[in-house]
Amino acid sequence: MNNLPNKKISSVFLIGLFVMVLGFGTLLTHAAGAETMAGNRLALPTIGVDQSIIESATIAGIREKVWHRGVKNPEDGNFVLVAHNTLNLLGIAKGTFYDLPKVKVGDQAVVYWNGKTYTYKITKAQIVPPSAVQIEFNTPTPVLTAYSCIWTGNAKNRFMIRGDLISVE
Repeated sequence: MNNLPNKKISSVFLIGLFVMVLGFGTLLTHAAGAETMAGNRLALPTIGVDQSIIESATIAGIREKVWHRGVKNPEDGNFVLVAHNTLNLLGIAKGTFYDLPKVKVGDQAVVYWNGKTYTYKITKAQIVPPSAVQIEFNTPTPVLTAYSCIWTGNAKNRFMIRGDLISVE
């Protein structure tokens, strides 16, 4: 009896698993329906982030990009942005928001959105549980909320920053 086909399937599975754990597997994927609008990006000078913002139904496949949620216009309320802090299961490939916990109250964030520049002053930087869905609720005043999982081996918490809009150019 020849077990070669089973060995091929097992080898392919193991190679695929190895590739996904290291993070290479998502290099070729892109979120279904994701759209990057030219020039839309987030800058967090304190931690050296300057990254494109995409719009998508899910966060799957965004890789190093920033995922937009919340209101469509930053002047209309809570402009929510989410990104990965690591790009693989081992946590060895740093994601866009890897250093988000280094952002402090008083720092600035800049959103370039549809030809305008929105500057925010960070007013809150804290750890929240995944159940704190209220961080995405709309607000009566324009704010930026950005968050990511905290890499602890099980991503059980989120780190979020919130900033008040201080200028529009």
